[in-house]
Amino acid sequence: DGYATSGPAFVSIGDAIHLAFGSDEGIVYFYTLMQDDSSQPEQITDTNFDWAAQGMVFLLYLSIGGAAIQMLRNKGASVLKFASLYVLLIALLVLDQVAVQWSQFIEEVDPSPEQEVWDSSWEESWRDTQIVSIVIDGEMHAVGGLEGYSNALELTIAACEELGLELQTERTEMGTYVVAFNGVTGEGWEYTIDGRLAPVAADYSNIDSTSRVQWYTVDTR
Repeated sequence: DGYATSGPAFVSIGDAIHLAFGSDEGIVYFYTLMQDDSSQPEQITDTNFDWAAQGMVFLLYLSIGGAAIQMLRNKGASVLKFASLYVLLIALLVLDQVAVQWSQFIEEVDPSPEQEVWDSSWEESWRDTQIVSIVIDGEMHAVGGLEGYSNALELTIAACEELGLELQTERTEMGTYVVAFNGVTGEGWEYTIDGRLAPVAADYSNIDSTSRVQWYTVDTR
């Protein structure tokens, strides 16, 4: 007891923090605490700032605020205009995901007929494995014996690494799309899974252990 008369003293020297307590009876307690650098919180800098999304959110708040102000002024027509803007912004934010979900729903409800896809130039050891073939300037590049991939994009990336092909992709709100193989863009790239034209981006197309993914340019369809 008796330590409440005066506050403790702190002194930091190097990596050590010194703390001293003095009592009314003249007794001084001295403590030393070593700082541990590993316990310091690590600063994480997020460089992936989505300006478009933040701009949309700002406009949402702006439209809500505008509608509230016009409501206080009893201007019904102006309130309707701001409310319409709010609904439009919401629709733009969810449109991409709605389109993706709709494409997947259509494929589940009315799937395209599955075709037997096998090329005589493929190795027999590739059967019952995942296979990727890519037609570039009329020449087929194929690799099989792949396994463990869950979507068409992962499988395509692995195939390009095996074949030594350069893959260029573009990330959008509706998924990742292939832009070019070895610099060849054509009129755009599309792909089939087991002979069926895929309706969504490659990273949204689920595949199984024996899927065959074939890529070709739109103009060579």
